Amino acid sequence: MQTTTYSLETMIETEHCNYKTSMLLKRLGYNEWCRTFYQEAVRHNGKDLSFDEELDLRNQGRSNEIKRIRGGWINESNNKNTDDWLGKHCCSRPTLSQATRWLREVKQWHIEAYPDTAKKWHVWIVSLAELNPEDGKLNACDLEGQTFLSYEKAISYAMEFLLKCMVGAYKKILKNNGI
Repeated sequence: MQTTTYSLETMIETEHCNYKTSMLLKRLGYNEWCRTFYQEAVRHNGKDLSFDEELDLRNQGRSNEIKRIRGGWINESNNKNTDDWLGKHCCSRPTLSQATRWLREVKQWHIEAYPDTAKKWHVWIVSLAELNPEDGKLNACDLEGQTFLSYEKAISYAMEFLLKCMVGAYKKILKNNGI
């Protein structure tokens, strides 16, 4: 039996959701365990600060020189995406696979990317829960005219588009109900 070893250079890198998409997922209730999360970065003059360095600057009355950047650090620690676990401006950093599976299984939305002959990628978004009453077919959105250079870029774009629509719809529902 032959075993194969892979160097870091030959391994496929796992694609993760960016900070903006991860925060949208959190707002919609994404609460799955992840291996990494986005954390707020604390910087001074372009240099990352440790907690002690930040405290020293604050004690010197130089708090105004400290810059906080949401999603600036990636922490490699298992986490669950809740405010009491991570805090308000921190969020889990799921892989694209984890996020699309959650959207499909929990929110009943499926995102598909497919190539054309020019090696460009197109996306298709479909609701698995709702039927269009006019024709009895699944509600779907094909982002016509949008092409992407990679599968990952297509999925990322479609996911962010869908999540923004979902957050907007929830806001509208809450507003109409006086909440």
